Amino acid sequence: LPRAPLLGHDVFEPTTLISIMASVMTCIASFDKASLTHAETKETDLCTFLGIKKPKFVVVDENAMSTMYAHVDHTDASSASEAGAEQYLEAPSAMRHGHAFPDQSAIGPVLVNYCNEDARPGYDTRKAHEYRDTPEVLAAKVQHLAHLIRESNACVAYTGAGISTASGIDDYASRANKGETEASRPKLLSMKDAEPTLAHRVLTQLHHEGALHGWIQQNHDGLPQKAGMPQHAINEIHGAWYDPSNPVVAMSGSLRHDYFQQLLEWEDSCDLCLAIGTSLAGMNADRVVETVGRRAVGGMAGKLGAVIISIQETRLDDVAALRIFAPIDEVAAMLAEALAMAVPEYIPYEPDVPQEMRECEVYQIPYHSKTGARLADDHGSAEPGGATMTALDLRVGAEVKLTNGPHAGSIGRVTGKDHMGHYNILVKVKVKGSFYSPWPMTMGSWWVEGAVKGLLESMCVVPHTGSTDPSFFDGAKKYAHIMRKAALGISRDALLADVAAEALEEATLDYLLQRHEQHAEAEAADNAGQEAAEEAVSSASRHQALIERVAGWLQERAVAA
Repeated sequence: LPRAPLLGHDVFEPTTLISIMASVMTCIASFDKASLTHAETKETDLCTFLGIKKPKFVVVDENAMSTMYAHVDHTDASSASEAGAEQYLEAPSAMRHGHAFPDQSAIGPVLVNYCNEDARPGYDTRKAHEYRDTPEVLAAKVQHLAHLIRESNACVAYTGAGISTASGIDDYASRANKGETEASRPKLLSMKDAEPTLAHRVLTQLHHEGALHGWIQQNHDGLPQKAGMPQHAINEIHGAWYDPSNPVVAMSGSLRHDYFQQLLEWEDSCDLCLAIGTSLAGMNADRVVETVGRRAVGGMAGKLGAVIISIQETRLDDVAALRIFAPIDEVAAMLAEALAMAVPEYIPYEPDVPQEMRECEVYQIPYHSKTGARLADDHGSAEPGGATMTALDLRVGAEVKLTNGPHAGSIGRVTGKDHMGHYNILVKVKVKGSFYSPWPMTMGSWWVEGAVKGLLESMCVVPHTGSTDPSFFDGAKKYAHIMRKAALGISRDALLADVAAEALEEATLDYLLQRHEQHAEAEAADNAGQEAAEEAVSSASRHQALIERVAGWLQERAVAA
C-alpha cells in the first residue's frame, strides 16, 4: 500500500487498514478515468464491508498506472485526514496511555506531524512522528498526573530539550515541520537571553510547595534557576552555562562524579519521576526514569513509576505509568489548574541576599576558603585556619579559583556582569603543556544566594589568595589602553597627552612599558606550539590579559613604594 510507511509499522489494526484502503480508493475514484484504457469493470466485496459507495475499478496499462500514482501523495498524512480518516498511534494500550492510566480503552493519540526520520540519529531512538492526545483523554490524563503527584513522597523531574523549545532554544529530536508553532517561538540573539517557560515555572512552584524533591536537568540553559528553582535542588548532570566548575559535557565525555553520585541516590529514592521533553534515547542519566518505571511495573511497594510527557514516542514508553502526548506548556497549565496551584508570573531573577553585600559585591559565605566545602554548622562552625566565614570578593578584577570539575584549581578573574546580572569570569584554562588560554565563563547569580544562605553542598568558586587588589584595575584599564596605542606606533607626544587627560603618571607609564617589553621577550622565548595557541586567543582576551598584568605591576610598584 502506498501509505504503509505512514505509521512505521509492519502490522496494522483493522480499523487503520480500512481507513488507509478507503483513502486509496477515494484517490482512484476521483481520478479522471476518461484518460485510461477501459476494460471490464469489477465489483468488490471490500466496498460492501467498508459500507461505502462502490467506485468503478478499471484495468489499466503500466503507463496509465504510473500516471495515476503520480497523483497520490505517499508521505503526507493530511490527505487521509481530509478524507475523514485520522491516523492514530499504533501501539499497545499501555504504551499509548501508560500502564497505570485507569481508562485503557481510551482512544489513542492522533498523528499530527508525519516524519519518517529518526528523532535522534545514532541513538536508541524512535521515528520523529508527532502525536497529540484528544482533549478529553488529555484532561483525564492530567487529572491522573495530579493524583500521582499528590500521592508521591519523593518526586523527581527529569527534563530534556523539549521543555525549553517554547523559550526559543532549539531541541535535538524535532524533525517535522511545525508551521505556526515554529513561527510563534521567540527569536533570540543569544540563547542566554531565553526566559523560562510556563513549564519551568510550574515545576519550580511544585518544589516551593514541597511536591518536587529534585530536578535533574539535561539542558545547560539555566532556565529552572531563572524561574526561581534553587541551585541546590538541581542536578545539571550534562553541564551548565552558568557554572564555571561544570562545563558542558561532550557526548563522549564523562559525567562529573559528585553529580553522578547524587543521580544514583535519587534513582534509588524517588517514587515518581516526571520525564518531560526528553527523547530518552539511551543517555546514562535515563536510568532514573527506567529504574523507577520498571520497579512500578514489577509491583514494588511504594513506587508510583514514571510519567513521560512528550509528543514523540520513546524507547521507555513500555515502562511508563502514565504516558501523555501533548505540548509541555499546555500540560503544565492544566496541571496547575488541577492542583489549584497559583503560578507566579516570570520576573527577572535577582539574588535574595543582604543589600549591603549586593552593593559592595563582597559576600560572606559559610564555606571553606580553600575547598569550597560547606562548613559543618550553618554560619557557625570554625573553619580550619581560624576564620568562621569566607569573604567571596566578586568585584571587577577580583580573582577566584574553581573548586570542582575538569578545571578545578584554575584561576579566573571577574570581568563584570552581563545584562541579566550574572558574573562574567575569565578563567585561565590549561590548553597544552605550560600554556594557559583565557576562557570566558559565566557564574549565575543564584550561586551567590545559595552560598550566602548555606544551601549548597559546595561553592563552585572560592577567593584566590594572593590575587591582585581589585582597586588597581581602574587605573590598569587606562594604562593598558595607552600601552596598546604605543604598540601601534602612536607618537610619544600623543601618548603623554592621553596620560595628562586621564590624570595618570608619565613615570608609571614608562615603568609599565618596560615591564611589558620584558614580558613580550619572555613570551617570544616560548615554544612554537605555545605561539600557535596564542594566535588563537581573541584580541579581546589578549587585551583583558594585558589589563590583568598591568594591574599586577601597579600593585607591585605600590608595594615597593
